[in-house]
Amino acid sequence: MNRPALLHKPLAALVLIAAGLPAAANEGSASATLSIEGVIKPKPCNPQFDNGGKINFGSLDLSKLANGNAPIKVGERNVEFQVFCAQAAKVRVRVRDERPNTAIPSVSMLDERFHYGLGRNGENKVGSYHIKILAAGTAGNGDVVTMSASDDANGSWHAPADAYAASDRWLAWSHTGDHMPGAFKTFKMALAVQVHLPPIDQLNLGEDIRLDGASTFELKYE
Repeated sequence: MNRPALLHKPLAALVLIAAGLPAAANEGSASATLSIEGVIKPKPCNPQFDNGGKINFGSLDLSKLANGNAPIKVGERNVEFQVFCAQAAKVRVRVRDERPNTAIPSVSMLDERFHYGLGRNGENKVGSYHIKILAAGTAGNGDVVTMSASDDANGSWHAPADAYAASDRWLAWSHTGDHMPGAFKTFKMALAVQVHLPPIDQLNLGEDIRLDGASTFELKYE
């Protein structure tokens, strides 16, 4: 009869020890933190020109283009610039001259900032070209929109009085009636490239005069 009583004591002791573990754990504390980090980048917007962005004026007869001692307007060619984004984004574009310090501002009435260089013919500057934005060709998501411009470091936007690209000007697509950049997935801008040369008596006619203009369309989007 005494053996069962002896068996109960160890069992009771085990129960008391197990019940006492949580109380002992509360006397101190410790923790470990799981931190989740990383950057998910949206797929970049893809800009492109029709015809690969190449404008060829071909072979020109200066004697037919010359107008006395006045600057020579070589002609105008249209090109379309488009941007495709994976998701709606506010896109702005700036056009950088890749032939800096070769433009001749006197060949047209436009302000100097709207002139892009055509390279050099030996030591002589060849001329200038302008990049005009054609209002009828602007679109966002296929809808007609307006082009806005920012000409200062404060990022204020307005309808440009002169619808031309400049190295110090940002251009953006905006909803009609609003000058702030709008969010779209697709963008289209029709451009007219206008080429001007100085008067014929200022040109070196002893050799071919090659037009060598190049500009980079720099995108920013958010």
